[in-house]
Amino acid sequence: MVTLQQLARQSSLPDEILIADDGSGPETSKAVEAFQAIHHNLNVFHIWHEDIGFDKCGVLNLAIERARSDYILFLDDDCPCPSHFIAEHMKRALFGSFTVGSSVRLNQGATRAILEERDLNRFLKLSLFKKLRRFDYGAKGGRFKFFLRAALSGRFVGRILDRLYFVRGVLRGGNSGAWRQDLLEVNGFNEDLKHGHEDKELGIRLTNLGLSLKQVRFAASNYHLDHERPYADSELRRKQNDHCRSVRRSGESVCVNGIKKR
Repeated sequence: MVTLQQLARQSSLPDEILIADDGSGPETSKAVEAFQAIHHNLNVFHIWHEDIGFDKCGVLNLAIERARSDYILFLDDDCPCPSHFIAEHMKRALFGSFTVGSSVRLNQGATRAILEERDLNRFLKLSLFKKLRRFDYGAKGGRFKFFLRAALSGRFVGRILDRLYFVRGVLRGGNSGAWRQDLLEVNGFNEDLKHGHEDKELGIRLTNLGLSLKQVRFAASNYHLDHERPYADSELRRKQNDHCRSVRRSGESVCVNGIKKR
């Protein structure tokens, strides 16, 4: 609900919010209904399908089909975003491209506080240096990288840095955007893939289609709540990463088992 609440506080409100629900229980429906009752100005659609194991790709394809907006932003429920998130993505949403942002990982203490308060704004109002003590830098982290993302998010300097400091990124399910027509053309997410690089594979196929990647890593970074990943399977991720390399080499852009079953 923290992520959903942040969407109601955007400087540029979304035309619609599609909640792609991979088989959760009735508590989610009640939470969505409570949110809708408060935010009458937002078009909220709860898209649910039966729990048949990890099937994120399947329900996301249902959401893409249901969407009526021209541009779709993808945001995970554990990735609350600051108020400029949508506006910054849309500034870089050009035809012939898709946008990819990044996330700053929060440690357990910061995550617990945000969830208990059900409000990210209190965290966002902290000084930058107080925020730094609440990040989970991890093995791949770096204080300087997280400092820049937190300091420059939503700022003009962040947009400049996104243009100057380019790295070959990949589409991230928790922070990315694409034109709906392009998503339909590549047949959406590959439902043969389970957890691990399923969003990366979609980004590769969008690139194979001829689209360019527009970074918003600094201008539109969001926050990733800390949580365990009991569903993670290192062997499966390795196999799916191998599949991604194969797709990149082949140049194929359309998956077989996607929005349309071919």
